[in-house]
This record gives sequence, structure tokens and C-alpha cells, in this order.
Amino acid sequence: MAVMTKKTGCFSSNETSRDGASFISTSSNTVEIFWKRMVLFRDALRDDPAKAEEYRRLKVALADTVGHNRLQYLDGKAAVVAGVVAEAEVRRMEKRYEMNSDLFRLDHVQLAMPASQEKVAREFYVDVLGFEEVPKPAELAKRGGAWFRSGSTNIHLGVDPEFVAAKKAHPALRCMEYDALLERLAAHAVSIKPDAIPFEGKRHCYIADPFGNRIELIEC
Repeated sequence: MAVMTKKTGCFSSNETSRDGASFISTSSNTVEIFWKRMVLFRDALRDDPAKAEEYRRLKVALADTVGHNRLQYLDGKAAVVAGVVAEAEVRRMEKRYEMNSDLFRLDHVQLAMPASQEKVAREFYVDVLGFEEVPKPAELAKRGGAWFRSGSTNIHLGVDPEFVAAKKAHPALRCMEYDALLERLAAHAVSIKPDAIPFEGKRHCYIADPFGNRIELIEC
């Protein structure tokens, strides 16, 4: 195992690091070990800011260590090639990991709406739910509809000439201020249907947007 210590953003071979970067090196098992460490954080990144910060720190440590090792610990053309390959492999795995270790991640949810009802959509999704409107690209704006965003959650409302509300299929939204949102919905006379069975131990309910599209709300 490589022996390293943190020094101005790099690692030297004097002491053993006391943090999570102690197992990072350009040896043959570097990528495997790094990947296993990242998988451990996979389910915690969204919910634990401390671990998300450690993930970012480890990425920086890895990049520094790979570059440092390539120049200081290894010699000759083979060493340079090995360093380049290791770095490329790690970046490839990081890119895949940032997509939640899957082939896909959700970009947005599309809901249908009747034509010429953008103002109604804004009043509900912005004024009631608290989303912000995202300007549609010019080439798509002429189709009507509206796009809304809250953090990484994106809901697109698209005009359907033969609109039929989605009564069963629905987006499920995790809500940071669940009780306050329910109060705001009630103040705007939005019907709320609580579910007596918790969802993963959390309270949740169902509402409908002004067009009848079903939406599930789940407390965080």
C-alpha cells in the first residue's frame, strides 16, 4: 500500500495519510479501491452534505495524487503511460458515478396541459408550489407550455391539443417544508388527499394541478 501524507494539495511518501485519501495511489488496484469508496457514498450523497463534501475532497486528492505520483514515484515512459491510463480510467468512472452509477438520470418530468393556459400554470407552480419558471428555448416557446424548476427538479408543461389529465401516472416530489406547503395549498383551496400509509416512513399526500394532473407530495 502506498504511504502518503497531505502536503499543499499533494501527497508525499513520508507518512501514512490519516484521511480517506490514504488508499489512493497509481498502483494497479487504485481504480478498484477508489470505485468501491465512491459506491459507499452513492446513497448518502443526496442526504448527507458532510459525505458529499468528502466525495469532492477525495476527487481533488485523487487528481493531485495521480499527477504527483506520475512525476515523482514512477520513472520512464512506462510510468508516464501508466499514470495517464490510471487518470483516464478514474475520470471515466467518476463521470459514470456522478450519474448515480447508472446509465441514466432523470432530467425532467413532462406533464400535459390545455392550450393558452400558461398563466394558470404559472400561478400554481410558481405562486403555490414555489417553483421558478425557466424560459423555454426560442424554438420551443412557440409551441406554448411552460417549464418550471426547483433545485434539480424540473417539471415541463407541454400543450396537448387532445389534452387528458393524468389521473394515475404522476410525479412524486420530496418537500423540505411539507407542513408549510400544505398550509399554502389549503389557503389556495387546493384539495389535499393524505395517504394513511407512510411512504418509506414519511407522510405523503396527493394533489392535482389546475388541469387535473396528479402530483404526489412526500415530506423529507
